[in-house]
Amino acid sequence: MKFLQKQNLIFTDQGIFKKQFIKPAGFTSTLNLASRQRRSRKTMPNLVSGFTIIELLVVISVIALLSSVIFASLNNARSKARDARRMSDIKQIQLALELYFDVNGVYPSTSNAWKSGTTVCNSTYGSGNSYSGPTGYIPNLAPNYISVLPESPNVTTNKCYLYRDSNSGKDYKFLIWGAVENYSSTHPLKDPGWGGTGPCTNPRSNTYSIYSSGGICL
Repeated sequence: MKFLQKQNLIFTDQGIFKKQFIKPAGFTSTLNLASRQRRSRKTMPNLVSGFTIIELLVVISVIALLSSVIFASLNNARSKARDARRMSDIKQIQLALELYFDVNGVYPSTSNAWKSGTTVCNSTYGSGNSYSGPTGYIPNLAPNYISVLPESPNVTTNKCYLYRDSNSGKDYKFLIWGAVENYSSTHPLKDPGWGGTGPCTNPRSNTYSIYSSGGICL
């Protein structure tokens, strides 16, 4: 029997028969695969989409708002920590001054002049002073009654610790001068001010103080 093969047809003496093509196991034609992919793209929803300008602006605004809230909270926590240190310092100074008075019968003398530890706070009050010994802004209190004289955190102009004696060392006043960051007018250490004999005539802002009975209005 003679036959000819052309494309997918077999020509014989008895007629034309369609050539049978047996697919091997796992075979998928390129045409069928492409067709399936096209159908999948038509039927599957588009799960990936970009942000619109409005959505991006909303996200940026929310991030900026959260950042400002966190930053404000952080600054508030830091200021409270600095004030807590100032409260600790003033209590240590008060204890050291009373120990000094018990031993010497008077408080350290600055000859009725205000003294600070640094000229950064005040060029007059801080001139020639240090934080220990005879030149300490509270003379000779450190290192015998306190290891070293403390200083307010973040010292700037007119914001520091000040000390002054009065009446030949019989009275004194110590200030956290203008440096209290979370000031309260009802705080027990609120400075009564200066001038007069009580009530004091001139208030001080953002200032807490300790003093002897005769040093209230220094």
